[in-house]
Amino acid sequence: MILDHSRKMGVFFVPKTGSATVCSLFKDYSLDENIHNHKDLSRVIRKNPDIDFSTYQFWAFYRDPVDRFLSALVYQRRAPNFSTRFLHYFLGDQALDISCLAVNSYSGWSSDQQAMLESVSLQDFLTSNFITDADPILFKNQIDWLNYSNVTLLNYGNFASEIQVLATAWGIAVPDPLPNINTSVKLPTDPTAATLDPATLQQIKDLYRADYQFFASKGISF
Repeated sequence: MILDHSRKMGVFFVPKTGSATVCSLFKDYSLDENIHNHKDLSRVIRKNPDIDFSTYQFWAFYRDPVDRFLSALVYQRRAPNFSTRFLHYFLGDQALDISCLAVNSYSGWSSDQQAMLESVSLQDFLTSNFITDADPILFKNQIDWLNYSNVTLLNYGNFASEIQVLATAWGIAVPDPLPNINTSVKLPTDPTAATLDPATLQQIKDLYRADYQFFASKGISF
């Protein structure tokens, strides 16, 4: 997260909403905290119990819950820092060690390793208890970060224009071209919201019922 106590301002990083790119914009900005982590306001308050954060202004990007889920699943599956746990959960002792492999490409991966990663289907994931058992931060509802009156919501769907809003508020420059950081391998066979059958789409929406209720209360639809 980004935190500047002198100006009483901060930025929350909701997973899979471009947070690594946003974080990179502040590399030359003097801050009390500039870490690509995913703390929400409740955790910040616990760490700083003597500060009245109700007087602060925060910003955070939000994203269509289904698109965010699918993006998180790609990253969970193919980024070694996340997928080692993912694979051992689904494959147990059959899972190959991938911890030393590149995060953002299949360079150096064997065909067996690639096939192993792709063997866990979307339906396998949805019918498992992985989200409950592993509690991965990638799949948490966005309201954990957004449901505060002093958080300005920025639409990931309009990232290029919304990041200018954020940059103007902070007085920082946005590079051209805008960097695309911390992406993961994407394949033509990856599911999209448009290719999901209605039952699967509803399964995903049910995971994010709290998000949909929150966004509806803000007049936001997807």
